[in-house]
Amino acid sequence: MLLVHLTATGGEESYAARIGYGDFVYSFFSTVSYRLEGPGNWGKRFPRLLLDLCDGGLVKNENLDELAAELKTIYKEFEKMPLSDVIYDMEDLSKPMPNDLMPSEDEGVKNLAQLWVTPRGRRIYLDTFEQLISSARHCCGSLILMYAMESIDKQIWIRPKAKGRKYWLGMLPINYG
Repeated sequence: MLLVHLTATGGEESYAARIGYGDFVYSFFSTVSYRLEGPGNWGKRFPRLLLDLCDGGLVKNENLDELAAELKTIYKEFEKMPLSDVIYDMEDLSKPMPNDLMPSEDEGVKNLAQLWVTPRGRRIYLDTFEQLISSARHCCGSLILMYAMESIDKQIWIRPKAKGRKYWLGMLPINYG
């Protein structure tokens, strides 16, 4: 299984954070779209996050402020939503969030804003995104969502790719049988 990295890059500098396996990362995007935009409205309200970052894997420097604003809105709304509102895969709502991806009761996670955390450091996504957006601004670069193995393809640093659901979920051997 491969970890997804969120990377800020520009010039000779780059900063990265591992944010989770593809299915966990895609559940974040699924929940944002399904719960905050409504079924069938992928990217209508949050185009930088869903169209640029999830589907294209790249948010260019000139769009970082819009992405930051979208994330703040998402987290304000997620603070009001219980964990039971999580969506694992919006294209197949019959698939529940696997138990190993849900926090235990003693972790104190009470709402969706607290659910998605990095595997190391257990930092919530909003903090991680904010730090990397700041780093990308600092080095006049972009924000990239990728698997580690993609870092050898330098085109990813400047040109979006067609990613989306099948890409993020296709990197895992998921067994629902």
